[in-house]
Amino acid sequence: MQNLKLSILAQCHVILSNKEDVLLVQLSELSEALLSEQKSTAGDKHETGRAMLQLEQEQLSKQLSEIQTLIKEFTCIDYTVKSTKIIPGSFVKTSHGYFILSVGIGKVKTKEIEAFVISPQSPIGKYLMNKSVNDSFDFNGLKYAIELIE
Repeated sequence: MQNLKLSILAQCHVILSNKEDVLLVQLSELSEALLSEQKSTAGDKHETGRAMLQLEQEQLSKQLSEIQTLIKEFTCIDYTVKSTKIIPGSFVKTSHGYFILSVGIGKVKTKEIEAFVISPQSPIGKYLMNKSVNDSFDFNGLKYAIELIE
């Protein structure tokens, strides 16, 4: 099971890094467009285009800040801690699939496994927290049984 956990965590790292890289490229391209827009002298049309580029730049900067915060939170979690209860960093097998309590990434697939990487503050994350093997809970009309915690 440890290999499955490591496989999912590696994929999470790739997903987060790729999102950051895409945003950095988009911001760079936008900065270049903004510079070339400054050289234009098209009057009101120029000002409108420039304002739209600046607005888009602000939105991308916000998204980049959010993904960088997620990356920081993801890397701060100790995934090696062994516990009999579900804590942040736990890899959990339930009767309805696998979960890792980390940051909210969503469904992550590798060749070997599909798992939900969720925040402890998410609705199902709150149900999972502090549960032990053989505990169960109801969520969205399904009964989840905790089969393994790693």
